[in-house]
Amino acid sequence: MTIKELDAAAVRNWLRIDDDSANEIPVLMSTALDFICKYTGRTQDFVNAAPALVYPYLAIIGEMYERRQYQTEKGTVVNETMRAILESYAVNNIPGETDLVGDA
Repeated sequence: MTIKELDAAAVRNWLRIDDDSANEIPVLMSTALDFICKYTGRTQDFVNAAPALVYPYLAIIGEMYERRQYQTEKGTVVNETMRAILESYAVNNIPGETDLVGDA
């Protein structure tokens, strides 16, 4: 399973949201993808195709959904498990890498 294969219905199911009116899910999906790309320095194509990034992606969406009232005050919280997974894919601090955001 990859991020690209997930749709809003699958994310709602993973978050156990029974109400289809959670219209913010697509926005949170886009924001989580952008967050991972910026955090790791990887392109969307790379992030979308990396199976190991599905869990951090879903966890970030879940965190943003649960804390949606507090987003402007506290920002996105990344727990240590997500941080470790994301940092293992990060190239934005490694000189010479070519898969940086904007290098598509």
